[in-house]
Amino acid sequence: AQRVIFVQGSALKDTDLTRCRMQDAEACFILSARNHRNNADKDATDQHTVMRAWAVRDFAPKCPLYIQLFRPENKFHVKFADNV
Repeated sequence: AQRVIFVQGSALKDTDLTRCRMQDAEACFILSARNHRNNADKDATDQHTVMRAWAVRDFAPKCPLYIQLFRPENKFHVKFADNV
């Protein structure tokens, strides 16, 4: 398909991943929040992003994942992603 669909919910809830048909998705983009004031906030944001990525990979292992992180050293935690 040539479209993007935004579904509000949580990537940590199987019911939301089922509702958005993640197992049939052509790709999943996990973007980081931009509301941080210091480096600790960037670390926390990356931690949440990594958790979401793990949940999506566990639920839909064949869905390509594109993940945005702030800290390059955190790429280690999402080596399974198609693009970071």
